[in-house]
Amino acid sequence: MEAEAERRRAAAAQTAQKKARTESEFDAWWEALPARKKSAVTRQALEVLRQENRMVADLAAKRPDSAVVQETLRELHKRLSGWAEVNGRK
Repeated sequence: MEAEAERRRAAAAQTAQKKARTESEFDAWWEALPARKKSAVTRQALEVLRQENRMVADLAAKRPDSAVVQETLRELHKRLSGWAEVNGRK
């Protein structure tokens, strides 16, 4: 039982490290994009957000710095900016 628990903890730690690396890679990639490209992607992300999740879009209008809004936009930035395709991700 303890060995199984340790394997699960190790797997969870490995998954967390991989996610942290991926997020760090995205941050660096996003920062390197020209401001004009980032602005265009953000406008597109907000439009998609209005279509896909009106509740979060309304929150974005009222509280753009909300953690929910920022995380949602981050995922849309990844999807719409081409980062996923460039880096072999979904």
